[in-house]
Amino acid sequence: MEKFKKKIRNNIMLGVFFLLLNIVLTFLKKIYFPDVENGLENSFVCGLLGGVTFVLIFDVLKNIALFRNEEKLKKRYIIETDERTVAVEAAAGKAGLKIVLLGLAMALIVASFVDKCVATTLLVALVFTVIVIASTKFYYNKKM
Repeated sequence: MEKFKKKIRNNIMLGVFFLLLNIVLTFLKKIYFPDVENGLENSFVCGLLGGVTFVLIFDVLKNIALFRNEEKLKKRYIIETDERTVAVEAAAGKAGLKIVLLGLAMALIVASFVDKCVATTLLVALVFTVIVIASTKFYYNKKM
């Protein structure tokens, strides 16, 4: 249970760090790019930063409430360590990664006929995804 408490505490600290980083990025965007017209790009970035900020605030508050209530903490521990839950998450993760890889590869093929810049960006995203998958497999093969 102490390991789980440490995990929740780390989640709170990471959430606060990314929340502060998100707020700093929002202000830096306003300071360094005040002339940017209200186009699609600006609206998208503002909406994305606002949405991420909202989710981070909700997550941090939820984890703080969980950390302060021992009964809720025990219930959450039971849910997260349940064998069925762990197996479902692992299966969903495998299937999700395969779908992401396939989607990136198909988008790369289509984009290569349309625009070189978009195709290159998709290629970088695909290679990054493959590197992340390979490194996590390597890490967990050594760990387990």
